[in-house]
Amino acid sequence: MFRSVQGEGPNTGRPSVFLRLGVCNLSCAWCDTPYTWLFSQDKLNEVNKRAAEHGKSTPFNTTFKKHDELRRLPVADAFDELTNLADGVKAIVITGGEPLLHKKPLLHLLPRFIREGYEIEFETNGTVSPDGLPAAVHLNVSPKLSNSLMRNETRLNFQVLQQCMRFRSSVLKFVVDGPSDLDEINDIVQKLGVHPNRVYLMPQGTNSETIRKRGRWLVDVCIEHGFQYTHRVHVELWGDKRGV
Repeated sequence: MFRSVQGEGPNTGRPSVFLRLGVCNLSCAWCDTPYTWLFSQDKLNEVNKRAAEHGKSTPFNTTFKKHDELRRLPVADAFDELTNLADGVKAIVITGGEPLLHKKPLLHLLPRFIREGYEIEFETNGTVSPDGLPAAVHLNVSPKLSNSLMRNETRLNFQVLQQCMRFRSSVLKFVVDGPSDLDEINDIVQKLGVHPNRVYLMPQGTNSETIRKRGRWLVDVCIEHGFQYTHRVHVELWGDKRGV
């Protein structure tokens, strides 16, 4: 848990309290939060082998200790800790990992926040059903492209994506490596029938130089296609520092 501003998506710049949950059902080659899921040597070997098969490499060279990175909290304690940390901030971002893997306990927590006037934003990869979530939540849905080096059948679930986009304030957010990603983005958007103004393109990168370089040409792409551009404010300000 930490307090900062939302660094990406439609609520960029909004003061928020972040609840980062561990474990993910994907293992993207460029993931900037491997400390939420990269807990075994077998997983590390698997990800690096997959990258090598595509002639790529990953930034991963070590595993993380699960007991150091994650902690369990009763729902009541999580509510108290988050609201104390918020100290007047009324936006909560639930991220991961893949936060919807923890949907069952969250369903006990979310109504309490909503009753207290908090706005809830999820950052999800769009492979875990959001069914049962309160209609008031906002979903930042980030389908993974082939640049993640994940298999199509693992990274894309169009039934779940359709469920996510039924939430009134949901958006699609794509992490873009380069021009080769655009055909894939357009294909996903067309299959889902989503209006371009609900689609955000974000440059991939964990340092300001990389995201600026990719962001410059990505702005022109957004203008051409009617998409929205989102920067990565936290990367611009703090690089790959955690908890900001």
